[in-house]
Parts: sequence; structure tokens; C-alpha cells
Amino acid sequence: MSNGGAALTGLLSGLTLWPKGGYFFGVPGLAGLVQGKTDGALADRVVAYDEKWTVALHAPYADHVADGSLDLYQLHALAPGESREFHAWLQVGPSGDLKPVIAAEIARKHLASGSVRGGSPPEGDGRAVEAPVVVIEKQG
Repeated sequence: MSNGGAALTGLLSGLTLWPKGGYFFGVPGLAGLVQGKTDGALADRVVAYDEKWTVALHAPYADHVADGSLDLYQLHALAPGESREFHAWLQVGPSGDLKPVIAAEIARKHLASGSVRGGSPPEGDGRAVEAPVVVIEKQG
């Protein structure tokens, strides 16, 4: 963006991800935050997914969120004649598996990582759960 006029302050600029279907994960670590600073965020991305697709918006510039933490913004000013760019990218996958999204973030940020291994308890009829899902929460 470029400012060809007077100084601008208090701008919230950035990118959003709003597909017409599927499920959404807002920015991890911001549970319950509808709008505001990303202090305490565990990532700088949002993810939409369904059984046969995944789309993640990675936005390292983001320091604010809006609309239930699905919109990723930067609060900034723009002086006369100043320009600013916001770099982000989409990561698209062929299934609802979010592992590639997490792996990309771990690699990009050089984060420590580990593995969780185990099984799911059988259902009432003694059969194993066909497609178990593991959700891990950090500090709630």
C-alpha cells in the first residue's frame, strides 16, 4: 500500500481467510479473543479445513486479530509518500490433516518439536476408533 496523501495512523491492514465451508481454527493461544493484540499467540496463522482439504494463511506480520481471530492485521501508521507491504502465503493441502501446516510453521520458525504416540481406547463394542483425533491445548 502507498500513501499519496496526509499522514495516516491507527491503520489495521493485512489479509483474511474466509472460505465458504469447512471448519476454522483461529490463531492458537487466543481462545476467546474476538479482536485485539496477538499477545500470547502461539502462532501467526489461521486454518480452514474439511475432510478433503486444508487452507492455511501464514501471516508473520500480524500483531492484531479481528472477527474471532480469523483476520490477521498489523496496526501501523503510514506517513505521506510512505509505502508498506504485507507478506503472507497460503498453504493448501488435499486433506483435513493439519500436520503439514504445523510442520511448515516449525520449520519456518526453527521451533522445538516432539512426537505424541499412543492408541485410542476401544469403543463400547471393543473396536478401536477408526480415525481418532488428538487435540493438545497449551495453558487452556
